[in-house]
Amino acid sequence: MTMERLPWIAEDPAALRLFELAEKVAVAPTTLLITGESGTGKDHLARLVHELGPRRDAPFLKIDCASLPPHLVESELFGHERGAFTGAVERKLGTFYATCMDSTAASSVSAIKRPIVIVSK
Repeated sequence: MTMERLPWIAEDPAALRLFELAEKVAVAPTTLLITGESGTGKDHLARLVHELGPRRDAPFLKIDCASLPPHLVESELFGHERGAFTGAVERKLGTFYATCMDSTAASSVSAIKRPIVIVSK
């Protein structure tokens, strides 16, 4: 599936600086946290960084954390093992693990009310 590349239309000096920064960070092997008020283009910027980076041909997945049921957030994002809780009849890879070689944008992270504890094994 070929998707049209995302345009970045800017004449404002601040927007042009943001584009230059996106070009630099897109090629870095790092995690990026984009913060800002609602409606300021965070999702658009995340998609732009994806399009400018080496993963441009890999899927770009957007997760709206506000739409996840509070009791399933941890399982949806990080996965679970069979028997981890009632109803976990089989192992399920979480979104972050399943997309580890792709780009994942998680929006409305502040909507997650339940604390998430990550234990490295």
